[in-house]
Amino acid sequence: IIAGIKDIHGAPVGDTLTLSTTPDVDVLPGFKRIQPQVYAGLFPVSSDDFEDFREALQKLTLNDSSLQYLPESSDALGFGFR
Repeated sequence: IIAGIKDIHGAPVGDTLTLSTTPDVDVLPGFKRIQPQVYAGLFPVSSDDFEDFREALQKLTLNDSSLQYLPESSDALGFGFR
């Protein structure tokens, strides 16, 4: 299926896709948003690498839409993601 979706978060895994000519259809039964099951804190070795690290996570999300991350900061480790 080629959908032409510009934002990967616009159609989560399992969501119902429709034609642009018929956008008002009922959602297929059983759809639930994926809930993360693995948790980790990720921090760059150097704080100078934070922006490069953020961009790398964004690129990884393009390949795996189930990847979810949020910014996090630690007094000991600095800025990172969880």
